[in-house]
Amino acid sequence: MRFLPWFTEEFRSSLLPFELLQQLQSNVILPQAVGLGVLNSYRNFKGTVAVNSFTIQLLASVAKTPKLVLAGSVRNVANGGSFLRLRYRLTWDSLFFLLFWEGVTGIIIVLDLRNSFHTGYTADMVVPVVFFIFGFGFMLLLFWLEVHTARQLLVKLLKLEPAH
Repeated sequence: MRFLPWFTEEFRSSLLPFELLQQLQSNVILPQAVGLGVLNSYRNFKGTVAVNSFTIQLLASVAKTPKLVLAGSVRNVANGGSFLRLRYRLTWDSLFFLLFWEGVTGIIIVLDLRNSFHTGYTADMVVPVVFFIFGFGFMLLLFWLEVHTARQLLVKLLKLEPAH
């Protein structure tokens, strides 16, 4: 498991790039249509699909937490099929919350350490450290659960195999 909330991986598919993107488009709803009550029970993603790339997120009905953005780029492979590079990252609001949480707890830890030189160590100084570790660990856990869910859906939908 990696310890940063972004990740890139590469896949091969037997589908040609335009077929791969068409297949993905059939499973993506535009972000503007998500709140309009459009019935899309068979769709798992929201976002946009362009000529050789896409940016999507899991729909809230599929995702355990809507914290993940998937950006992909597709290109031809010489012997047929396509090559897909997928980049996973946290949404900007999730990343901001993580940085805010870690920043506040980090400042408290530094202030506690500074005060411990004058007053000595106390057991309550462990609490901000636990909050720091818990905040980062919890966000990473949610991130990797979403990566796993999105990967499973895309591998099945787009007939993907790891590129080695």
